[in-house]
Amino acid sequence: MLSVNNRRQTPISSAADIPTKVSGQEDTPETVSPAESPRTDSVTISERPEKPLMERPINFVNNFTVETYAETDLFVRLHNRLPVLFDEYASGDISKETMLRTLDRAVSDVVGYYANKGFDPEEITPEIVRELYANCKLEMVRAGYSKSLDEGAQIAREKGINGFWMYYNADHYYFTEDLIDTVHDHLESLSEKYGCGPMKLERDFPEGDIRRRYYGSYNAYFNARLRSTGGSMIDQTIAPPKGFKMFFDSNSKGTSRYPSSMGAEIPGEPSLFDSAVYIQYQGWEFAHRLPTRMDPTRYPVSVHLMDVIQSSKKGYPKEIEAFLNNFDFFATNVGKMYWESHELIY
Repeated sequence: MLSVNNRRQTPISSAADIPTKVSGQEDTPETVSPAESPRTDSVTISERPEKPLMERPINFVNNFTVETYAETDLFVRLHNRLPVLFDEYASGDISKETMLRTLDRAVSDVVGYYANKGFDPEEITPEIVRELYANCKLEMVRAGYSKSLDEGAQIAREKGINGFWMYYNADHYYFTEDLIDTVHDHLESLSEKYGCGPMKLERDFPEGDIRRRYYGSYNAYFNARLRSTGGSMIDQTIAPPKGFKMFFDSNSKGTSRYPSSMGAEIPGEPSLFDSAVYIQYQGWEFAHRLPTRMDPTRYPVSVHLMDVIQSSKKGYPKEIEAFLNNFDFFATNVGKMYWESHELIY
């Protein structure tokens, strides 16, 4: 069994800590600003200069070219706060309302800063929202996969695995997708509060954007790490069956010893560096050695997961066949050979 005890992460402290939500206690917006600003969800500018007091930055949100400590502090604390914010939400330490209010205040702080420098809030707000959302997308995907990282580490300890491993949990895929939708829709609606009218905020990074390959989704983040561990999700755009879990032991150090029942039908002597996979889906479980042999002159470079499952004659739920058919595995020393002959779909 891939057993995982229920655990809660300890929030990471920062210069703008958000208090843990207490049952029956209302969230207070005064405590959630990344920049300690008194602004709420709108910007009121008095005596704004007729001309901007600074050159238009290449990126409003990722602007570290400012010179004074107070200005630098605003952007540093903003970027220190975002990763913690989504980790806290993923671990249940803050509510959705608190998370969204924090993002409101982040937009307000940045828009207010540039408005006081002479920029027109109506003009710059959509750009600020797009840039902030792109930063959020990176951190939301990372935070979603961090949940898998914590669970996988516990499973590895339970199984005595001390080499490279990967853990996939469909629950975290759907959590991440819901989080992305929530933040996207909320930030998209903010432009109307600043008098900019409705804006079209793209949910995903555009085709060809390198961030799409590695941070486009939970699948993309997982696959970027799986590829360096000895595996491949062939098409990372495919959504998993709900409830699907898979733990992959690459055994790249050759220290794992599997029972003889895990792949008895595989011809030849077991290789010291063969890997293994453990899968759960509803009531179905599958634990099997994978013949990821290290000598490509004698063995295939990769092994297809579905081929292994079918050859085991243990049966499998038909509704997850498409997802099982989406994985290859290989020895880490032939990873380059595998990638040269397999194009990634993303």
